[in-house]
Amino acid sequence: MMLEEATLVRLMDIANAGCHNGMVLEACSIYNCVLLLKPGHIPARIGLALSHMVVGELPKAEAMLRDIAAEHASDADALSMLGFCLFLMKRNDEAAALLEPLKDAPDSAGSLARSLLQTMS
Repeated sequence: MMLEEATLVRLMDIANAGCHNGMVLEACSIYNCVLLLKPGHIPARIGLALSHMVVGELPKAEAMLRDIAAEHASDADALSMLGFCLFLMKRNDEAAALLEPLKDAPDSAGSLARSLLQTMS
């Protein structure tokens, strides 16, 4: 089955909104369906990691995000989420080392990095 880009974006928006609003199981279902149709889809993989963060499974989220970062070292979203995960685990030195290079980016990863770095200082 072919998934149009607009449909993929809409599904990811729905899953992310669900994850942010406590509908983690439903969000995971969407992320997993996207991954069935588009194996390795980075935003869906990051979303799954976020779902683990939301329910407090921080070590699992960290492992997932480290896998993504190892495969895609320049993915700012994966790195900023890994920094966020480390921040939640109270590993601020590690988090800051990941977030510092991202802080000047004008995108959402840069915004998250700036916010977390400010909170840590």
